[in-house]
Amino acid sequence: RDLRMSRGLGDVYKRQDYSAINQFQTTSAAYLASNLLKTGDATSSDGTLDFTSSGKPFTHVNSKLTLMFTVKRETSIANDAVTVAATGIRTAVSTNQTITLYRPYPGDASRKYEWCGILRAVGGSMGTSVTDLTVSLTCDGVTYKATLTGCALRTGYHYTYNLTLHNDMLIPESCLLYTSDAADEL
Repeated sequence: RDLRMSRGLGDVYKRQDYSAINQFQTTSAAYLASNLLKTGDATSSDGTLDFTSSGKPFTHVNSKLTLMFTVKRETSIANDAVTVAATGIRTAVSTNQTITLYRPYPGDASRKYEWCGILRAVGGSMGTSVTDLTVSLTCDGVTYKATLTGCALRTGYHYTYNLTLHNDMLIPESCLLYTSDAADEL
């Protein structure tokens, strides 16, 4: 059964039909609508359904990407200033696709350079396939690009990359990988 469930960022669980990964995930609603959770068929003898780890837990179908930027100068960056591009990151096609990422915390000084997006799990559940993601950051009217090579984008995984904008270069610094579960704010 396919359900689009949203949680976190001030929302509560809602049942809505899932349609696709949005190209423009610049709002909370568009970002959350791109998230797909699945669960197996559930039955109940007493009218209660158990979706915890002991029951039929929800699993993430897509991958979550978080990009955290360190900017070494005073600047103003628009909320829709970060995109990622790669083959098949929204739908299963062999053409390059772009996603404009969501900026969840523009007013929080400690997290103001953080963007998130939901991407199709091009690596599947086993990560047998990888892709190179092109990250674009537009800052003060100039677009800076970096390539994140060999991204597996596995089903149910959360990838966090740290990038630094320094001396007019966008430099990937590190990557953290987490497995997602229904308790995450994916």
